[in-house]
Amino acid sequence: MRVVFAVLLALLAAAPLWAQTPPVEGPAVALDGMTLRIGDATIRLWGVNAPAMDRPGGIQARDALDRLIGPRNVECEIVGPDGPSRVAGKCQARASNEGMFDLGAALIHTGWADDDRAASGGFYAAAESEARAAQAATAQAPNTP
Repeated sequence: MRVVFAVLLALLAAAPLWAQTPPVEGPAVALDGMTLRIGDATIRLWGVNAPAMDRPGGIQARDALDRLIGPRNVECEIVGPDGPSRVAGKCQARASNEGMFDLGAALIHTGWADDDRAASGGFYAAAESEARAAQAATAQAPNTP
């Protein structure tokens, strides 16, 4: 019993500080297609991959994220570190009076981001499939005046 208690205590003491971080909330601004800033916190959208700003589509991805954020407050649950100067987070924004929506899924639906399967384990795979199907349907639609 003492061994189990000692192991449990050691695991709790070793928990990373980010695991104990409260959600970050407030007005946000898109820095690129998968990174936003809330106050002093720089947060990469967990599970999402978008083009870098210096790549084709990078500016459009940033603008799409910025439009999704709009004037809304954003709330991010920090899930871990993402390099030395930012963290990864699951972020949501309020959709009028309808509750919250997942910024990662919404960005993927715009077509400017993909599911980062290495990070998400396929969490956004369905959103990516839906976005591709919608894009294919739009591309096949007849061009009518």
